[in-house]
Amino acid sequence: MRHLSDTGHGEHLIVHIGRDSRPRLTSQPLTTIACKPHHALVRPAARVDDCTLRMLSPSETAAVQRFPATHSMSGTVAQQYTQAGNAVPVNVAHWLAKRLLPSLA
Repeated sequence: MRHLSDTGHGEHLIVHIGRDSRPRLTSQPLTTIACKPHHALVRPAARVDDCTLRMLSPSETAAVQRFPATHSMSGTVAQQYTQAGNAVPVNVAHWLAKRLLPSLA
């Protein structure tokens, strides 16, 4: 899984805007990825004026859902957020399929 990289100014945090605003380290699991932009990348700093906050892009939300870096999404930005938000993460789908396979045999 790709991780959002640190720029050398300290560890970045992820905040879920509007639901659970407790910050998480980028190395921790995120809350549920929604069909709209709700996750923001925060770079804390000693002074509030030096802090930065930006929403995750559709490609970053797809990366969180474990889409490969080569995966291409189409449609508007809103449609791309919906595609990532409606997806089942690859590791979850794999786990589920392994448990269902014996019942199909």
